[in-house]
Amino acid sequence: MKLKGKLGRLFSPTPAVRQTGRPPTSFIRVAYHTPRQVVLMTARHDGLENVWPIDWHVPLSLEPELYGVSLTSDSFGANLVRASGCFVVNFVPASWEEIILFCGSKSGKVVDKFAETGLQREPATAVNVSRLKDALGYLECEVVQVMEVGDHTLFVGAVRHAAQKGDAARLHHVDGRLVDVTGDFGDVTVSG
Repeated sequence: MKLKGKLGRLFSPTPAVRQTGRPPTSFIRVAYHTPRQVVLMTARHDGLENVWPIDWHVPLSLEPELYGVSLTSDSFGANLVRASGCFVVNFVPASWEEIILFCGSKSGKVVDKFAETGLQREPATAVNVSRLKDALGYLECEVVQVMEVGDHTLFVGAVRHAAQKGDAARLHHVDGRLVDVTGDFGDVTVSG
């Protein structure tokens, strides 16, 4: 896996963003000014598997425990989640920045990102998806609702198993930049 400096991208920019370097609308400028933690998603269906970064994710409910991820509707990852009915949100350290950038710049349809990055997987406890063995924590989710919202699909997942295994600085996407933030979350394991 080789990246030239920090030229890798988390997301495919629109032509306007490529030209100006900044999101074109006030909506996006405001939304992207708020830090959003970058995580690695994993999904699998019918022998195909993918890992990719997202920052559009959010807890939706405490009872029942529901977690939402917003994915580009026609993406490879979204199609795997739609077909399998499950996904894992893997919380990863900022030290994985190169891996995150690589996973966001390559399509899982043509590149085995696990092999290229050396990411180690392990079976999830409660859903039929791999999780990342060295992640700081993860949420194993079963899809309970799907909403088409413009050019994205919101997948609502019932959290079937969750664990916090460690703590370290994490990457956050802020105004088009990646920054690392440290928090103290302790060790937590929960199964639903």
